[in-house]
Amino acid sequence: MSRNFESFADGLKDEVVSEMAETFFGARRELEQSIEAWNALAQRLKDRVTVLAERAACLGFLFFDEAGEEGFYRLLGVPPGPFADLADRARAACIAKMRIPFGFTRVGRYIKLVERTYEAFRKELDDYLHGSWSDDPARPGRKIISPNLSQLRHLAADINVQVEKVNAWQNPSCALRAIRSMDPEEAERRRITGATLQDEDCGLDRSMAFSPVDPAAAGFPDLPFLPSWEQGRGRLDRYVRRLCEAHADDVAGLFMAIRAARRNRS
Repeated sequence: MSRNFESFADGLKDEVVSEMAETFFGARRELEQSIEAWNALAQRLKDRVTVLAERAACLGFLFFDEAGEEGFYRLLGVPPGPFADLADRARAACIAKMRIPFGFTRVGRYIKLVERTYEAFRKELDDYLHGSWSDDPARPGRKIISPNLSQLRHLAADINVQVEKVNAWQNPSCALRAIRSMDPEEAERRRITGATLQDEDCGLDRSMAFSPVDPAAAGFPDLPFLPSWEQGRGRLDRYVRRLCEAHADDVAGLFMAIRAARRNRS
């Protein structure tokens, strides 16, 4: 009878330990996979940030100086600082990709150039913030959304909830302590010798703890939404016209720099 009970107890202990291990490692493995997927998505979105920085640099280049650039963004009701910081990432790369539009006057060409450049930047910004839909090549007839900041933030929030749960409720020291408590003889020996986990749990848990994911720490700029040119056409046209008139001598040089950059590129 005693042997049968011991055999039953050992079998039950092995089953509980096996289930605990499956739960412990399963939760960690699932979280690791979620973090890997988030990092892969973040890497794809970084490619979009590069293009976005180029668009911002193109637009900033057209305003002659910081005052002109800041005035434009303030006219739109958004802080200029984040966009200036973004443009600084690609200031040298944008000019060769610009094209001067047709117009009968220098002012007309300049306004069209600013509008066209702004709309290209605004479209890229909207894709960065919210994504854009396209056909899914892997599943005909289905649509897929491009990586975007909103998506990255929502996934980060979900992952960080799991990070907190795993770190708090499935830490290694608790799992080891629970497993060791199932062996009364081992528990008594450790109690007598003082070899408990009380002094080692913090270091053990810290070394195996998961870190939260953070889009801002990963280098993704937090940028506000921009309205379309059409929504503010009257005041935007007037601002750009005044800017062109105030920098009349610089506009010709700006056009020459764009044409020269395009020739060198080709």
